[in-house]
Amino acid sequence: MRFGTDGVRFNLETDQFSVEKLNRLCMSIAEYLITRAGRNIRVVLAHDTRSSCEAIKHLIVSNLLFLGIDVDDLGVMSTGILGAVIPKLGYNFGIVVSASHNPSHYNGIKLFDEKGFKLSKEDEAVIEQIFEEKSIVFKAGKFGSYRKKDGLNIAVNFVLSLFQDINLSGKKIVLDCANGSHSLLAERIFKELGGKVTSIGNQPNGANINETGCIQPSRWVEVVRVMAPDLAFCFDGDGDRCYSATNAGRILDGDYSLAILSYCRDKIFSKDIKGVVATVASNSALEELVNRLGLQFKRAPVGDRNVFQEMIKSKFLLGGEQSGHTIIGELNFLADGLVTALLLSKLTMLLNNDLTELASCFNPYPQKIFNYPLKLKTDFYEEYELSTLLETLKKQGVKVLPRYSGTEPLLRLIIEARDESSIFDAEKKLSSVLKRLNIIE
Repeated sequence: MRFGTDGVRFNLETDQFSVEKLNRLCMSIAEYLITRAGRNIRVVLAHDTRSSCEAIKHLIVSNLLFLGIDVDDLGVMSTGILGAVIPKLGYNFGIVVSASHNPSHYNGIKLFDEKGFKLSKEDEAVIEQIFEEKSIVFKAGKFGSYRKKDGLNIAVNFVLSLFQDINLSGKKIVLDCANGSHSLLAERIFKELGGKVTSIGNQPNGANINETGCIQPSRWVEVVRVMAPDLAFCFDGDGDRCYSATNAGRILDGDYSLAILSYCRDKIFSKDIKGVVATVASNSALEELVNRLGLQFKRAPVGDRNVFQEMIKSKFLLGGEQSGHTIIGELNFLADGLVTALLLSKLTMLLNNDLTELASCFNPYPQKIFNYPLKLKTDFYEEYELSTLLETLKKQGVKVLPRYSGTEPLLRLIIEARDESSIFDAEKKLSSVLKRLNIIE
């Protein structure tokens, strides 16, 4: 098993997955912890709502306990909030069992250090090396303790401590929790703050995670259009992504969140954000807006950890992805969909505006995503015909971002231009070349 852009992820329905491999990975993580921090280790663990989480969680816990590592189990909790409570509650390490936005037959493991930050690639490489060793020898000694704790109550207290000054009394709010980690928490928080909440995607059964939410928002949009609420938000399975919507049902993705928070930064943040980190997939209009605001703008490879690392390097306090991740540097680089939703809600309260008015600061260029069944994975820029076409399109003002899926045999093309006709013209040329080179079906 190899670490990807966001921890380890695996498909439980394929031949490449086995309990033996998973157990070995858990042993490798435990061995890494002993090597890194010695024997006096406290680990906190949480998971999303997949039916496989319990079995995977107990494999992890048994390996940690055998090495004398104490484990506190917080149950269902979002990835971002788990990371945030690690330093607050004095843990050495955190583990989340989740496959984020993927369907229920996927799962994964995400690892956090004592600061609540995701492990670096270098640390992940150490775990991979331990995994590849022929034998892992455990020396039995003192066994660790295992405690179940009320993770929901911990999360409620943490989130409310950040937003004590919000009053949403009488506000109609529509939430879609993707049948995931925010299924209980999000509605409870918004009700505590006075909102009149309608929730969908809040009945997880172990198999329906991500059947609504950011990955499949159509049902949420329908409800929003019918109810015309004051506020509307949806999340993904592990709760670290957030989309908002206007009361007419227009989806506002992660680029909109970054644009609004940048534009209104003096109202919402106490520190100078200095600049914004987005990804190579973010709309060019976001970069133009941030620059007009007198802020620096940088792009990182896709992946919230890549955004975080560039934020640390550049000393910027705002970053995120078009897919809905938003990282708030002022809150110890917290990246949680519910926190993003509450920040946007707070702005509507402070400015007495709705999301439609807030979103008017940002006018993204047309952008489309095209998916193709993959036959041959190749470097686009090493294929002369492809690289020449990409350069020609760039000169014509067409931005093309090719990406291979990390979990499926798919090629994705994100194409952006000043008008939609240019996008479809570019797609036609690109797909023709890709088929001729036998890259896609």
